[in-house]
Amino acid sequence: MARDPALSSVGLQTFLSEHPEWSVTQGGELERTFTFARFLGGIAFVQAVAAVAAVHDHHPDLDIRYTRVTVRLFTHDSKALTARDLQLAAECDRLAKKD
Repeated sequence: MARDPALSSVGLQTFLSEHPEWSVTQGGELERTFTFARFLGGIAFVQAVAAVAAVHDHHPDLDIRYTRVTVRLFTHDSKALTARDLQLAAECDRLAKKD
């Protein structure tokens, strides 16, 4: 698989201004913590994210803590954030609204 190009700083800043719940960690990953009313709401969210990620062959780090799910995105083969990370982040936002 060809490597995806790294995002420009302008592209990343545009995304972050449109999605203020997301941030970039010191390690360069795109991160957001989602909070759900119930534990099973978080689990359903993780299952939905996993299904989308598998289709796109792009797999996030998911940390489940009771009703909180932290998603971290990074394109490892490109060693950078790429458009694929932004697309999956936006999809996570959409999926979280279903809870």
